[in-house]
Amino acid sequence: GRESFLKMIRQEDVPFDYLPMPGEVRTNLKLVDESTRTVTEFNEPGISMNQSQLEDFLNLLKEKSEKSDYVVLSGRLPEGCEETTYQRCLKVLEGKRCVLDCAGETLLHGIKEKPFLIKPNLPEIEAIMKKELRTLHKTIRKVTDDIENFSFMIEYGSQNVIISMGKYGAMLVSRKDTFFAPALMVEARSTVGAGDAMIGGVLAGLSRGESLEDSFRCGVAAGAASVMTDGTQLLRRPDFEA
Repeated sequence: GRESFLKMIRQEDVPFDYLPMPGEVRTNLKLVDESTRTVTEFNEPGISMNQSQLEDFLNLLKEKSEKSDYVVLSGRLPEGCEETTYQRCLKVLEGKRCVLDCAGETLLHGIKEKPFLIKPNLPEIEAIMKKELRTLHKTIRKVTDDIENFSFMIEYGSQNVIISMGKYGAMLVSRKDTFFAPALMVEARSTVGAGDAMIGGVLAGLSRGESLEDSFRCGVAAGAASVMTDGTQLLRRPDFEA
């Protein structure tokens, strides 16, 4: 519940603020078949939120991000929120470099506000395009042929797009450049949180003043380090540095 969630955050010494809501923090259950390493996910819907509570949150968001260079908006929206909710958040954050990590119609509405970066994974891109892209892993040439499949996200409004593709690697598409990173050969123990770790790595690089290309390298390293730990355990700094 809420208390165990807050305890975890405090243990990591992360400064945080939140809007208290009735109900419990949602639980997502992951079942791993140890013989095949197949993961089955049961993701709960979580609490609901009304318009008055959303207004309170938007005010909190604006206040707390006042001194921030980058703001990350990620995850499934609470029940009761319209699919334009992240779009409303981005309007409140005008002038900030925003990272949007969501899926489906929620993402398509959000990118109209021209976020700095979006980070869909392969299934999310396929769902939006209603097209299977799993041929990507066959050759790097094939990957470059498929760039046009992703450039529509740039035309739609996003300034940069990172597509995380698990064992097939990752791609960064910007208005000027495209980069492909093959998956790093590490022992994958759990993929939970790998996409979030990738965003953390990218922002760690950017906050140190590195280029988007080098920050993408940091993101790939963080994602790889994340899958090397069990369950929801956070990545280890030495794995990331290596």
